[in-house]
Amino acid sequence: MSEIENKENEHNGAGDTAGTVSLAHIFIKDFSFEAPNAPNVIISPETDPEIQLNLKTSRKSLTNGKHEVILHINVHAKAGEKTVFLAEIDQAGIFGLNGFTPDQERRILGPTARLRYFPMRARPFHRW
Repeated sequence: MSEIENKENEHNGAGDTAGTVSLAHIFIKDFSFEAPNAPNVIISPETDPEIQLNLKTSRKSLTNGKHEVILHINVHAKAGEKTVFLAEIDQAGIFGLNGFTPDQERRILGPTARLRYFPMRARPFHRW
């Protein structure tokens, strides 16, 4: 993927210079899907499945101002006590940050990063 430059409108408090955020890569880091009780729970469902959706983000600093942000998505569908399916995916992005204070970097790469940088995954689950 080519590098996309995005000028942030956040100021570092010391002047009027905005920092730069660049998106270098987005990729699937890990993926898992299990349907341990298929096909029985699909063919003869006892009840409507209950869906549990968990989203979280994590980040780590790399070298040369690069940072990895990972969106962790976990979806568990159960019908009664039986698992219908369990899906887990980690989607990662490599971002370059220049001209920000450490506090601004935390805000840019923190929990709201999934809304900014992974908009398809930030939509409500029922719309997928």
